[in-house]
Amino acid sequence: MVVREANRIPQLDGIRGTAILLVLLWHYLAAPLLLSSSPVLRHLGTVGTQLWSGVDLFFVLSGFLIGGILIDAKESPNYFRTFYVRRGFRILPIYIVVCSAFPFWRWSCLHFAHVDAESMPWWVYATLTQNIWLRNHAWENVWFTHAWSLGVEEQFYLTLPALIWFAKRQHIWKIAVGGIAATLFFRSFVYLHYYPNWKSGAYTLLPCRADALMFGLLAAALVRNSFTRHWVENNQTLLGILAAATGLPVALLSIKGWGMMSTAISTLGYTLIAACYCCILLLAVLSDEGRVARVFRVRWLRWLGAVAYGLYLIHGHILLALFYLLRGRSLAIENWTDVAVIALALCVALFAAWLSWTFFEAPLVRLGRHVSYKPPDVPEQQTQLVASD
Repeated sequence: MVVREANRIPQLDGIRGTAILLVLLWHYLAAPLLLSSSPVLRHLGTVGTQLWSGVDLFFVLSGFLIGGILIDAKESPNYFRTFYVRRGFRILPIYIVVCSAFPFWRWSCLHFAHVDAESMPWWVYATLTQNIWLRNHAWENVWFTHAWSLGVEEQFYLTLPALIWFAKRQHIWKIAVGGIAATLFFRSFVYLHYYPNWKSGAYTLLPCRADALMFGLLAAALVRNSFTRHWVENNQTLLGILAAATGLPVALLSIKGWGMMSTAISTLGYTLIAACYCCILLLAVLSDEGRVARVFRVRWLRWLGAVAYGLYLIHGHILLALFYLLRGRSLAIENWTDVAVIALALCVALFAAWLSWTFFEAPLVRLGRHVSYKPPDVPEQQTQLVASD
C-alpha cells in the first residue's frame, strides 16, 4: 500500500477551534464566575460547568488525526522515525519556550497577588508527566497545571504507534472499542473503590482518559473502511440522535453544578462526552454540505484552530499574570472592571498565539515535514512527501 497525501479537511480546523474556544470560555468566564463572592454570579457560572470538556474534544480530535495518520502510514519503512520527528517539531519548541516563563509568572503572583506560586519538580516538566504528578498533589498556586492534558496526549503518542503497527488493519476498530470499554471499567472502579483519593487520578491519568482518544481512533478506522463509511454516511440522522443522547445528559448535570471530578462525570460521564464529540466529528467529516460541516468551516473558528496549540499553552499564564498585575488579587469576577481585565488578557493571548504560530510554530512544522513517510520498498532518494500531520 502506498501512503497517499491527505487532503486537508477544513472543518477539522474548525473542530480544533471549537475545542480551544470551550477551554477559553471555561478559564476566562465560567471559572472566574464560579470563584465570585456573589451568589448570583456563581449561579451564572454553573451554566458553563461542562465547558472544561473542550479538552475532551481535543482528545477525540487527536485520536482521529494521529490515529488516521498512523493507519495510513502503517506500511511505511520509516513509520516510527517520521512520526516522532514530526511530533517533536510540533510539540516541543513552543512547550520549552512556555516553560521558561515560570520566573516571570511567579514574580507576578508574589508581587501583585501576594501568592507564592510553586512549580512542579523540573523532571515533571522535562518528561511531560504533569498528569501523573498532579494525581497525588494539590493544584492550587501550582504553575502550568493545564499541561496535564499534554501529558496524556504525549503518553498516548508513546503507545499508539506500536499498537497500530503490530495490529492488523481490520482489527484496529476492535482495539478502539476494547480500549473504550477497558478505560470506562478501570476509571469507574478506581474512582468508586478509592474515592476520594482517586478524584484527580480519574481526571488526569491516561488509563482513565484513554476512552476519548480511542473514540477518535475508532472514527479514523470507520472512515477508512468502505463498508462502515458507507453505513455511517447513510445514517447521519441516527448519528445526530446519538450525539444528542450522549451529550444532553452531561449538559443537564450543570444544573446541579456537577463538574469534572464529580461522581457522575468521573464514571460514565467522560465516556458519554467522548461519544458525543465522536459523533459530531463524524458528522462534520462525512458530509461536506451538511449543517455541522458548514458550522465548523466558519473562518474565525478555523483561525482559532490554527493557533490553538500555542494558545492553549499560554492563555492561562497571560490571564493570571495580567489579572494579578492590574487587579492585585486572585482571579474572580466581582465587577465590570474584572471583566474588562479578562477581556484584555484574552486579546493579548490571541495576539501572542498568532505571533507564535506565524513566526515560530508554523516554520518549525514545515521543517518537520521535510521528514516524510516513505512508501514501502522505495529507495530514499525517490521518496516524496506523502503524508501530512
